[in-house]
Order: sequence, then C-alpha cells, then structure tokens
Amino acid sequence: MKVVNKTKWNTMDLRKIFCRCLKEDEKAEGKLYQRKRLTVHVHTARQDSHCSGRASYNGIWIQMNILKNINKRSIENICYVFLHELQHTRGYHHGQFSEVVLRDMAKVIAPDYVLTEKINIKKEKPDIQQIRYNRAITNFGKAETRLKRAKTIYKKWAQKVKYYEKVFAFKSSSNHS
Repeated sequence: MKVVNKTKWNTMDLRKIFCRCLKEDEKAEGKLYQRKRLTVHVHTARQDSHCSGRASYNGIWIQMNILKNINKRSIENICYVFLHELQHTRGYHHGQFSEVVLRDMAKVIAPDYVLTEKINIKKEKPDIQQIRYNRAITNFGKAETRLKRAKTIYKKWAQKVKYYEKVFAFKSSSNHS
C-alpha cells in the first residue's frame, strides 16, 4: 500500500494505522487482491469538524481528508473512514456492508495509535552558480573534443581535395601534350 501524505501528520504513523485497519478488515473479508497497488491519498480537511473520504468501486485508490487537530476520537474517525472506503475498493456500495461493524472495528484499533507531526528537515539549498559553473566546464570539455574531431575531419577532406586537384591537374596537362 502506498500512502501519499499532504498533511502535517507523520506518514509512518498514518501507514501503521492504515495497515492495522487493512489487517483487521482482511480477517473479516478475506485478503484484498489489490493490496500492493492500493494508494491512499491523505489531505487536510477544509472544515475542522469531521474526516471524509472517497474511493473508487473495485478500484485501487482511496482519498481521505483528515483534521488539522487530532485527538483519540479523531483517530477512531480516521480508522472508520478508511475502513468504510476500503469496502468501496472491494466493490461494496452503501447498504451492502455494516456501518456498525466498521465503527466497532475502528474503536478497537484506534486506542493503540497516536499521530505525531512531521519533523521538517530543511535541506541545504545547492549553490546555483557552482552547479552552472560545473556544467559549463563539462560542456566546454565536450566542445573541445568536438572541435578536435571537426579539425581532424577538415584536414582529412582538405587532403583529399588537394590530392584530386593534383590528379586532375596532372591529367589535364598530360592530355594537352
């Protein structure tokens, strides 16, 4: 399962929750045939009141919108929404699966997990001028090589032209005598 996280929450924490939900769901429903190809896109919800989601029927993607501020009840809600959307990826429509069972499953799973915020590691920005200078040196070396090759080809063809000019000059002088 691939998790594409666009929130402030740690991706590994979300992945742990989703994997546990998937494991519990597979105990009840059987193995999900598209498990490796399943992609979960997680975004921050616009409103700070509830989680939501959507998924394609018999598909391989789930999109979830989760809250900016998380508490134990929110994690339970995340588990429930993921389990609900997982049913859609299995091909179930609303009314074909039990919401109560999913709520109970989410209540069992949620207490074991905590969501932490991502740690922002600032990457050192590369020196653009140094990169461009290195590229210029490399390209200059390649240009020198091309120039040498061009000079060699020029000399080769100049010699051939001289040779044939001599041959034609000799032929024309021998024809006149």
